[in-house]
Amino acid sequence: MLSITKERKRNMPIVSLQYILFWGIIFLLYYTLFKNRQWILLLVASTFFYALAGARLFVFIIITSISTYIAALYIEKQKDNRKCKIIVGFTLIINITILAILKYFNFFAGNINWLNQKLGVDFSLPAMKLFLPLGISFYTFQTIGYLIDVYRGKYKPEKNLAKYFLFVIYFPHIIQGPIAKFDLLGKQLFEKHELEYKNVKFGLQLMLWGFFKKILIADQLGLLVDNVFNNYQQYAGIQYIIATVAYAIQIYADFSGCMDIVSGVSQTFGIELSLNFKRPYFSKTIPEFWRRWHITLGDWFREYLFYSVQRSSFIIKLTKTTKNIFGKKLGREIPVYLALLVVWFTTGLWHGASWNYVIWGVYYGILIISSMIFAKPIKRFVKHLKINVECESFQLFRILRTFFLVCIGYVFFRAENLETVFYMLKSMVSTFNIEIFFNSQIFEMGLSARKLLLVSICIILLLVVSIAQEKMCLREKLEQQNFVFRWIIYWSGIVVTMLGFLMQNGGFGETVKFIYMQF
Repeated sequence: MLSITKERKRNMPIVSLQYILFWGIIFLLYYTLFKNRQWILLLVASTFFYALAGARLFVFIIITSISTYIAALYIEKQKDNRKCKIIVGFTLIINITILAILKYFNFFAGNINWLNQKLGVDFSLPAMKLFLPLGISFYTFQTIGYLIDVYRGKYKPEKNLAKYFLFVIYFPHIIQGPIAKFDLLGKQLFEKHELEYKNVKFGLQLMLWGFFKKILIADQLGLLVDNVFNNYQQYAGIQYIIATVAYAIQIYADFSGCMDIVSGVSQTFGIELSLNFKRPYFSKTIPEFWRRWHITLGDWFREYLFYSVQRSSFIIKLTKTTKNIFGKKLGREIPVYLALLVVWFTTGLWHGASWNYVIWGVYYGILIISSMIFAKPIKRFVKHLKINVECESFQLFRILRTFFLVCIGYVFFRAENLETVFYMLKSMVSTFNIEIFFNSQIFEMGLSARKLLLVSICIILLLVVSIAQEKMCLREKLEQQNFVFRWIIYWSGIVVTMLGFLMQNGGFGETVKFIYMQF
């Protein structure tokens, strides 16, 4: 049995006093002693931050960084496109293999062993005790994107290895992204940045908003969600629905909260990270939802996987064949649907080594393909019924419909196994235990009456702010208000967030991990 140890005890969670102090020290040095060498300070700080999270596994990010760095330099000098393809392919195989072994070996081994058992084959693969290096899925995708962009001639490779390594390991985004592009982030990292009040102020606002979402919403709802999903036999029907909706809010507040914190930290350095969330629960369709949720991951899959699959010789040949069999229109669409299924299968697998995640990914692939197939018939049907599609009630219906479909997917995403998924889904439609709203049972799901009231108020505030953000740039609008009003808002947010932090763990204890850190 292979054993890889990860030094989790020395990790520096971003929702912690240690992280705030770490950022504060770097911030002061950034604009003073290292004013002319800012990128070097960020490199040292990022290396230190990553080493704390898993010093013994540092080798993996080194292999990924050096292999893609050398390959990119080789591509620039090599004029033979065939040799370039070989080196790109070889480098991708190295990095994808590392990711696959560390993240998926036990999943595939377990399925092979199950299949061998069913076939009566006397062979089994041993389980390995593997731990993922911090951010491996994110930095692997980021470096792969960089190498492919260089190969496609989008930009020239970075000659300085230290600067390239900073692009890979930059501490605000190494945890959970966003997945950055070198032409957008690299230039900012290596430029000199002057201290600007607006950047610092807006950065701190983002950090505060992120802490608010994580501590007062995500972590509180997590108590209810974990209790119900981990002890699902004790609950039924409407309780599962409540837990699923709670999880939808939890995972959004958790992941977007993290993005707000790291984006805010980066903004205080004068460096803008890519937008990763755009209020996805206001989406009217599933495709729109995925244009608003984890935006950089969706962009990555579309640019580096979907288009690559579409341009592959197999798909080109398949398109010709399907056109001859099914006609020009349908024959052109079938390969697109196949490419989408490949992308969404991969998306599901990227999120976790479990059939739950795979089916979750395929579920979205089917929904998106269905939306493409039935778009015109539905439009004609709606027009035939003379439904006013522009009115607010119809738009609300579309938003609620999309949220409903997303929540079904979350059952697959959160449940421990498929047996639990189908048990819960069946109970949701067969058990109508509405009496929980009229007795104390709703307060026995993991949250006390006081905490449930607190988190409900916070969710309402999140909703109000999100609605306002759909219509305007709220930070700019707040900036236009008078001094007293602005600082009442700021200090209210600081006090409430700090109280929530202290209530949760005394401000110094173990913090609740971000959900997407496991991916």
